[in-house]
Amino acid sequence: MPFRAVIGAAVRLEVVAHHLPGRGLAGHRERAGHHRRPPVAKRRRVFQQPLGEVGQGPQEQAGDLSARGEGQCVVEDGVQIAPRARLLPLSPASVRPSCPVAAGLIAWQTQVVQPAALGILGVWVQRIEHLGSYSCRRLYGRADAGWSEHATADAIDISGFVLSDGTRISVLKDWDDEGDKGAFLRAVRDGGCRVFSTVLSPDYNAAHADHLHMDQAARGATGWRSCR
Repeated sequence: MPFRAVIGAAVRLEVVAHHLPGRGLAGHRERAGHHRRPPVAKRRRVFQQPLGEVGQGPQEQAGDLSARGEGQCVVEDGVQIAPRARLLPLSPASVRPSCPVAAGLIAWQTQVVQPAALGILGVWVQRIEHLGSYSCRRLYGRADAGWSEHATADAIDISGFVLSDGTRISVLKDWDDEGDKGAFLRAVRDGGCRVFSTVLSPDYNAAHADHLHMDQAARGATGWRSCR
């Protein structure tokens, strides 16, 4: 598929993302815990068409998975991004995020990551490294805290990027770099704020020193975003 077509599909992804409940107003506030999400059927209906447009069909880009987990950690709209999908490989490849997170990754890769890599570094990103999506836990592992978006696979933690020339850029090692590596990491963080409901970086706190946390938390009828 021509790169222009991929960009077109990604733009449609961003448009539908902003029309889901909890994707409305921009802001810079800390999330207060687990929020009620739109019905699974609506989330799937809104995101599946753009997912399919990037590949040759919905099942070629991302396939539905059976519900998993229990209690507050049930994942009902998880997808498996196919290895043959026309996207940057994720490492590890076994990640199974929610449908909105998968859609956000597509928009982020095409609208933000690759343009930033080419413009700042002069090369393409070949692979994106992550620390996982699904983890049945509360925020920061505290028993008295709200549920993490990871509890429903509605988040993913990005730890690094491997470039087409073999260079690796690490959030942990390169965030404070004053050259192109640091500029690239901040560009993909800032651009992610247009696609995801929440983006938390090493600038937020020590718990995010080694990754960019990106999630699609639904925050009420009007919504707000957290970008730090």
